[in-house]
Amino acid sequence: MVRRVPVVVFSKTTCPYSKRAKARLESLGLRPAMHVVEVDQRPDMPQLHGLLRRRTNHATWPNIIVGSRSIGGADDLERLLANGELGDMLDEVGVRWKSS
Repeated sequence: MVRRVPVVVFSKTTCPYSKRAKARLESLGLRPAMHVVEVDQRPDMPQLHGLLRRRTNHATWPNIIVGSRSIGGADDLERLLANGELGDMLDEVGVRWKSS
């Protein structure tokens, strides 16, 4: 999936950090829009969590993927947005967005 969709958020529906990250990404008006995988609504959550941890070296929620690279969670997203790196990453993978 992360090869077909430029921005993927692996999220838990009850996690405040996941909610914050999704809201922040929504505020950027991403085109194409992000794809959200609510892991706590999937029967394979334990397997998915293990796979993501091994592949991305990030074990908490959310796990935000831009292109094929995990950028981390909500705090990482804010840091990358503040220093301009997120915009560069989005541009590299062909995602249009609006700066805030």
